[in-house]
This record gives sequence, structure tokens and C-alpha cells, in this order.
Amino acid sequence: MRRSLLIAALAMHGQAGTAQFFTNYGPSDGLLDPGVTCVLKDRTGHLWLGTQQGLYRYDGGRFKAYHYDPADSSSLPHDHVERIAEGADGRIWITSGNGGLTMYDPVRDRFLTWRQLTGRADPGAGLPTRAVHCHGSDSIFVGVFGEGIRLYRPSEGSCTRIPCVTDGPEGTAISIVPWPGHPNELLVLLGDRALVLELRTVRTRPFELRIPGCAPRQVIMTAIEPVGPDQIWVCTWGDGLLACDPRSGECVRHLPDQTPPLTRAKNIISDVLPGTPLGMLVGTERGLMRFDPGTGRFRPFQADPTDPHALPEDGIRDLLVDDAGIVWIARAHGLSEWDPAQDVFATRRIMNRIERSMPVPRITGVAELDGLLVVGTSNGDGLLSGQDDGLHSAHPHPHLAPEGFGAVQITGLMRMRSGTVIATTSAGLHAVGRGGAELRALPVTLPPSTAGPLSHLEDHEGQWWFGYQRTGVTVVDPVHGTMQRFTEDGPVERRLSSSVWCQGLAEDRAGRIWVSAYEVGVDRISTDRRTVEHFRASEHPWLRTARIWDLVVDHHDRLWLGTNGRGIVITPANDPGGPGTIQLMGGTSGVPAMVSTLFTDRDGLIWAGGPSGLYRIDPGSLEAKRFDRSDGLRGTDFHHADIRQHPSGRITIAAHRGELIIVDPEKLDSDPGPFGVTVRDLLIHGHGWRTDTALDRIQRIELGPDQNFIELGYGAIAFSRRTRIRLAHQLVGIDPAPVVTGADGRAVYTSLPPGAHRLLITDAGRPADHRGPLRELTIHVRPHPWQTWWFKLATVLAVVGLLVVLWRWRTGVIRDRERLRADLQRRLAGMEMQALRSQMNPHFLFNSLNSINRYIVENEPEKASEYLTKFARLMRSVLANSKEQLVPLKDELDALRLYIEMESLRFKHAFTYAAHVEIDEDISRVMIPPMLLQPYVENAIWHGLMHRRVPGGHLSITVRRADEAMEVLIEDNGVGRKAAEAMKSRSATGHRSMGMRITRERLDLVRGLHDMDADVRITDLYDLHQRPEGTRVVIRLSQRKK
Repeated sequence: MRRSLLIAALAMHGQAGTAQFFTNYGPSDGLLDPGVTCVLKDRTGHLWLGTQQGLYRYDGGRFKAYHYDPADSSSLPHDHVERIAEGADGRIWITSGNGGLTMYDPVRDRFLTWRQLTGRADPGAGLPTRAVHCHGSDSIFVGVFGEGIRLYRPSEGSCTRIPCVTDGPEGTAISIVPWPGHPNELLVLLGDRALVLELRTVRTRPFELRIPGCAPRQVIMTAIEPVGPDQIWVCTWGDGLLACDPRSGECVRHLPDQTPPLTRAKNIISDVLPGTPLGMLVGTERGLMRFDPGTGRFRPFQADPTDPHALPEDGIRDLLVDDAGIVWIARAHGLSEWDPAQDVFATRRIMNRIERSMPVPRITGVAELDGLLVVGTSNGDGLLSGQDDGLHSAHPHPHLAPEGFGAVQITGLMRMRSGTVIATTSAGLHAVGRGGAELRALPVTLPPSTAGPLSHLEDHEGQWWFGYQRTGVTVVDPVHGTMQRFTEDGPVERRLSSSVWCQGLAEDRAGRIWVSAYEVGVDRISTDRRTVEHFRASEHPWLRTARIWDLVVDHHDRLWLGTNGRGIVITPANDPGGPGTIQLMGGTSGVPAMVSTLFTDRDGLIWAGGPSGLYRIDPGSLEAKRFDRSDGLRGTDFHHADIRQHPSGRITIAAHRGELIIVDPEKLDSDPGPFGVTVRDLLIHGHGWRTDTALDRIQRIELGPDQNFIELGYGAIAFSRRTRIRLAHQLVGIDPAPVVTGADGRAVYTSLPPGAHRLLITDAGRPADHRGPLRELTIHVRPHPWQTWWFKLATVLAVVGLLVVLWRWRTGVIRDRERLRADLQRRLAGMEMQALRSQMNPHFLFNSLNSINRYIVENEPEKASEYLTKFARLMRSVLANSKEQLVPLKDELDALRLYIEMESLRFKHAFTYAAHVEIDEDISRVMIPPMLLQPYVENAIWHGLMHRRVPGGHLSITVRRADEAMEVLIEDNGVGRKAAEAMKSRSATGHRSMGMRITRERLDLVRGLHDMDADVRITDLYDLHQRPEGTRVVIRLSQRKK
């Protein structure tokens, strides 16, 4: 078959021929009833769809269906939905073909009829209702069949019929819309007439429309759309689109189909939508059209059954453009969406107009010339801008065409730094001029090739490089008109290692040219172009593979190699394989294994294409962004795609489907815009959580002690842009950092501790310092009784009380034991004291009886009698005092006097004695332990005075006060302790006295038993010549201070 190649010039800013990217929804997406009657977007961002079989709400991730359920009084009362409107308070009002007015309460997620809402009957029940308009939150205007308009006021529970000032039947209001520039008026359509509704008086007046060639009330109107105070568009059934002047009522009719005969079966227009990014849109029974008010021309969106993202040929029921510029199209058999964010990759298709029997042509080259895109194709006649297929004009240049072809064969296009566009053709090299209308032959002959160049390059010296398949690399010097070649069959020093696929051509900073050598590795041509250096994969492991498809040098003088099976290899161009050599493939980089196309744009970003998609890589972070259908791409096959950037900044991508993709880089990273977050489901231990409040409106979740296994599903309220969204959730105090998800996520917590927990859902795509919560929920898990603070406090108090009781009991027991022990010790001490006294009494008895015996033996009866009398008195005193713990000092001194007199008689008055009391107290009231002084007096007599060799022995006893203590001084002028110890003094009977030892033990008992301090000091006395002169004993007694 005859083939032709030609050049087509594409207008830079023209929209003609651009295949718009639509997203179409149907049963496979969850829209089970595709017959959509109306569309509304509420203030939360949800999309509402009315159908003849129910109501749907769409959040961008899933459709939620509402249907009539006879077992549920809060369900939608009628499935046939005509129109929906949102009030100022967020409530949704719904009219139905089955009659009545229904309200949806978004807070409780339930539907209420007028009777359920107000307790009063609905006059519109049983009558089909059409148009609905909310003025504020308490004035609902509804079109009721045969009754014109009714005004519903929920706060009053009233429903008032508004009289329509017309002649004839009232009809049904099918459209009620606000009138820009007229804040107190609404425009109303009753099918065959129009009215103005005055809000202040709640009255109507006729709105006269003068339609050429039509009598009044002969035109059936379907919708009305005012665009300002001075222009109104009216849609009709069979009479096209009317442009009306509200001041005069004059109308101009525009017919999409002017083919005779003109019948009511044609030109049926259901809705009109001015001011969209796509221009003015008109919905008809035959599909969606663009309308140019200036020319009056209608241009339909062409349906393409082979393209899932083309707008289907279907009747249009309703149109909506939201605040994000997204156009929603309610069709008779589904829903369609057009998002300007998905129009970043604008696609223009090549369509053959001359060679119609030829297959879809392949684009061989794209260049920008004089503000136009010059496109070369492999056959057909290219694109025609200004026509439906987008071509501006065709330039076949038949005089250059080879035999059998109707146009010159153009195999490639290249724009030079000078601005000249060069075309490689079957007839040689040509310069392109006049937007493709002129081809001027250049005096350079290229080697014969059945295919065009795989790549091209202009080096720093202005030489042109062309890489071919199988025939190596050709270099053209345009100044001298010379040519040289690098092949694998040339001279050894200029020989390439492979000529199989020389797609990759790049120049590094040193001026060296890198060439891909498929199946071998890469080659590097020296700056003087005389030698070729080979880097074979078999010799350089850093190459990872020998199958190198394409290569580029980035702005950092790094060589990027696109491979077949090993992703991308990056290495320094001045030190191949040196430090910094890395491989990008899979993992966090996201780079696929097969990369057949590489390109560096002006910003230094690397574009990569392959069979699995189109990518853009940041050379700094090495993060890869994969473009997909959400960006407007129709396919994912970019194997060996031709990617170029033009002087205007736009980037073109020529793929293999006969499509030219035009990209504006500044729009690629556009923000997805504001969006909300919806809570889709809430599971507690795997079961749905029931509440009277809609999940979307929940701020706080109250759970029982055993309901701590929670699973919450959430999602962004966003549509085609949702793939750009990354949400994150964090339960404060539980999650150490936000958990990042996509546009949809699930927060799962298996064992939430009791207490209030804040769940924050944020936009992870924003910087952390600008990342406020999009949604905040408080999850409160009630504790078990034993986990509450009051139970813990009561437990602590009970334990403390028990410990106090135990402590007091133990203290009492210890106190009783101590009291008992002290009593026993006191009794024991008393018994010991009595035992000591019982030891002292035999001692006195023994010494006294010895003295009496001596008197009897020596035949001194008078002395024996005197002694015996004193002895008896002394014994009676001792016996009397032995029963007491303490005795008066007077009794103690009297007993002591008797004892001294007895000893003085026994020793024949060998010593004298004197007693002195120097205290003011009555000594009969001063109490001391009994028999405390006697042992010291005995020692003074027996061991001191009795060993004195000269007469004049004297014993003195003095009682005095010293500070707060009482002192008893017992002083003798005997031989002293040292002399007595030397003489080993013994009693007359030969028995050692035990009095001193017993007295020391009694002093210890006095300290413990009578709470009294008792101290004894014994001092030796000396004369002036340091000769012993006696002994002084000081007994100090004082009451212990408490």
C-alpha cells in the first residue's frame, strides 16, 4: 500500500484535537444504578447523586448507597430521586418522582419525611416533586406537580402554596435558581413559561421570553442558567439553546443540529454550564458539547469506544462544576468526571485524513518552530489544528516524496541552538521553515538507512550527532558540509564496540561523547574525536549489565544508564565506576527494571520511560515519581518514547499509539488542594459500632472497659487527585510517630488502655510545621471499676487504714509486752533487791555476833548487853527497811549511827565519828534506797581506820546539796586504799566482806528501778608530804530529768 509521511504544525495554545481525559463511573465502581438524574457537592466535599433507584454519596473512594427499606423508618422513603439541594445548615433536601419532600440529617445519618420532621402532613405527599431550592436554612422552595411552587418552613412546620401569576394550569416548577445581581429574586421555570419569584413578598411575576418563530408557551423549557444580571441561558426540549436578554426578553436560538428536518427529536438540551475550564458546556441527549457563544458553534466531545477515558456517547441529565474546577457530568447511564489536574498530560491524537485506510501513524519527531509544534509522522497526513482531529495544516511536499509515496518521508526532527529545525528525510537533510510549509535541502549527504535516527545531539562545537540502529553513529559538520562515521567495522581506534542500538548519545563536561553499546556496554569518544574507549560489562562490574538502552549526563556531570533488566546505573562521567556509582531499581526508589528512555529537563530532573510507565527522578534525593491515570495518562507503555523539552518550556512525549502528549512542567506538582477526611467505618472487636450520630460527625467515641480493640477506617474526600494524597494517623501517647498511609487508611489498636485518647488524622504530604489535623477524634475507653481513680484511692485508703490498724494493734501489743516486761523487770529488780538485802543481813549478823561473842569470851557482860541492845535495835531497823524500795534519809542515818556505835564499842572506841546534815529539806522526807551507805562506812572502818597505828581515827558523814543533786560524803583518816590492799585486810573472823560488790550491784538496780542517777566517786587523801591520809567516798544521787 502506498505510504506517505508529512509534517503537521500544531498550534501552541490550540485546544482543538485534544483528547480530554474523563473518568467514568458505573456499576463496577459501586454506582449500581447508572441512571443519574442530578448531582450535588455538599460543603463537606461529598458528591451526592440522585438516581431513579436511590441516592448515592461519593467521597472519591467509594459510593455509599441509600435505598428505601420498609423495615427502617429512617431510610430513604422513595428511591426515585428527582433533585437535591443543600441548606445553609448542611441538611440535604430531596424531591422525588414518587412525591413529597425528604430531609437528610447529616448529623444522625438518617432521612426524615415532612411528617417525621414536623409532625404535620405533607401537602406534596403523593404528588411528584421536581425542583428544590434552599434559601437559607428555613425556606425550602419546591416544585410540586400541578401546584407550581410550595414554600416549606421547617421551623414553623408550615407549607404554603405560592400562587403563580399565569394564565392556564399551574404546572410544575422544574427549575428554581438564584439570579445573580438580583439577591431578592429567584428564576422559576414551569416547563412552558418562566417566572420571577420575589423573596420579600413571596409572590411571582411573569418573565417574558420572546423566542423567534415561536408563540408563547410553545417552547418546552428544561433548565435555566443566569450568568449575570444581563444574560440568561435557557435549555429547551427540541428548540436548542436560548440566549436571553432579561431586559428585553429577546432570545437568540442556537441549534447544535441544524440538519433538516428540524423536529423535537433533535436539539434536546438538558443543562448548560458556563464558565468551566473547558469553556461553556452544553448537555444534550446526544452527549456533551462545547459551545462558543461568539461563533455560536457547538463542538461535541468525540466518543471513542477503545478509550476508557473518553466521554461515552450518552444523554446528559445534569452538569456541575465544583470549587476545584472539576466538572461532573450526570449521564443517562452513568457519571463522568473531568478534572483540570488530570489535563496536565494533554493528549493529541494523530488521525489520517488522506490515507484513511492506513493504521494509526507513528510520530517520528517533534520540534518547536515559531511558536508552533512541528510534528513528523510515519504515514497519513498528521494533525490538523483547528479541525476535530487537531491538525493545523498538512505539508506533504510531494516533489520530495520517493516513488510510490504521496509525501516526503520524514524520519526525524531536531532543533538546533540557533533555532533552526532540521528534518532527516528520505531525500537527505532539510531545514524546516514557515511552520513546516517549507523544506530547504542542506548540502550534506547522510548514509543510507531504512529507518530514521534513534537519537540526535548537537555538541559544544555545533556538530550534529545521529545514533542509528545497526549502522552506528554519524557526525555532521554543518559548516564544512562534511560527515564522519563511528561503526564497529571502522578503524580500530575509532571502532565502536557495538552498533546494534545506538540510542544513547550524551556529551559530558569534558566534551567527550558517550554512546550506548547495547549487548556490550558503553563507549566514550575522546574530545578530539579520534579514539573510542570501551567500557564492557564483562570487564567493568559496575555496569551491572551489558544491555544498555539509553544514557544521559545530568547537571552534576554524572552518567545515567537506562538498562534492560537492571534499572538505572549512575556513575561519575569523569571517573566511571568510581565513588558515587549506584544502582536505582525497585525498593524505595520505585525505578523499574526496564528503562529504555532517559531525558534531562532544564531543571535537571531526569525523565525515565519504559514498558511499565513514565517516571521523573530527582537527581538529588533520587526519589522517583511515577505518573499514572490520575495525572491524565491513558496508558503505561512508554517503551523507547521520544521525550523532548522545547523553548517554551513544555515537554512533549511521543509514544507508539499515534499520540502526542504535551506536558506543562509547572503543573506537574500542583497541590491537590484542600480536602476533608471521612470516617467510613468503625469496628469494635470486629463488629460495627452503633451510634445515633453519623460517623462523619463523630467527635468523641465512648467505649466500655472491654471495648478496647478498635479499628477505624478513614479516607480523604477527594476524587481524581486522591492518588497524590498521603494521609497519616497518630494516636497521641500510643503511636510514637504518625503512621503514613495513602488517601485511605485504617487505624487499628488492639489493647487500648483506659482513658481519653486523641486520634489525629493529618496530611502527610505537607511539611510537619504546616500539618494541622484534618480530623481529630477523642476515643474514651471507660476503665473497669478497679481501674478507676476513686477505686484506687479507696483501695489505697483501705490499705493505709488496715496498716494503721495493724500498726496500732502491733504497737499496743508491743506496748503491753514492754509494760509487762518492765513490770517483770521491776518485780525482778525488787526480788533482786530483796535478795541483796537478804545477803547483807547475814553479813551484819555474822559480824555483830562475832563482836558479842568476843565480849562474852572476854567476860565483859555490860558491854555485851549494850552491844546486844544496839544490835537488836539495828536489826529491827534493817528488817523494817528491807521491805521498802526507798526509805527516809533520817531512818538511814539512824541505822547507820547504830551501826557505827556498835563498831566503835567493838573496837573499844578506837575512832570517833561525826554526822553533818547540810541540806534545808526535812531529812524525814528525803528518800534514798535502804542500806546504801552502810557498806562504804564499813569499808572506812575495817579497811581504813582499823589499820591506823596511831590513835585519833575519825569518821565523818556529811549530807549536802550540789546543784540539783544530793551528795553524801564519807571520809576517814585511815591508812588509805593502797596500804589496805598491801596488808590484805581481812575481817576478824577471816571472811572477806561482800558489801562493796553487793552495793555496786544495788547502784545499778537503783539506776534502772527508781529512775534515779546514782554515782560513786572514791578519792585517796594525802598530807603535805604525799603520805596517805585517808579515803573520801562521795555518793551522788539525783532524780533523772524527763
